[in-house]
Amino acid sequence: MTLLIVPNLSHMAPRGLRDVDPAFWTPRSIAARGLEVTTAGEYVPRWVTAAVAYRPRVAAVVEGDADVEQTGRTPVSWSAEVTARRPSAIQLAIAYFPGWQVRIDGLDGNAKPAAGTGQMRFDVPQGEHRVEAQWTRTGLVWLGDGVTLAALAALALAARWSGNGWGRTLRQDAPPSRGDPEPE
Repeated sequence: MTLLIVPNLSHMAPRGLRDVDPAFWTPRSIAARGLEVTTAGEYVPRWVTAAVAYRPRVAAVVEGDADVEQTGRTPVSWSAEVTARRPSAIQLAIAYFPGWQVRIDGLDGNAKPAAGTGQMRFDVPQGEHRVEAQWTRTGLVWLGDGVTLAALAALALAARWSGNGWGRTLRQDAPPSRGDPEPE
């Protein structure tokens, strides 16, 4: 063992340390470089046909004339005050999925994927509006959760009454079976 270990001890020491700049690894910097976290873009929505360059602002007015003042943002929501001088189209730097719901002054905003980029796009009428985009659960997600809960309930019932030991209780007054030692 000594002949194997001693000659290789030099491999245990690092050659040196790398100076890592923390600013290079901020979320904004990673997004600007377009770093992909999956092997082959598995989670890219089907509506995306072209890569989109990073832009620091979430909302962009792509048609019309409007000002967008972002008032809130979380991973599952976005909100803003929009002043549209004429009917306008706004595109969010958020990939469109059916679970996203856009509401303008509390009414459905009819979000759709933008051609090519697959980002959320919706129309805003002229005037001042409160716009909110929220990730919600779709009917298919509710259905999947229901099927999962039903399967878990069936498994629990089957385990309780299948006689595999999970549902049995030991009785103190039962006679010992063959091979069990006699109680003292």
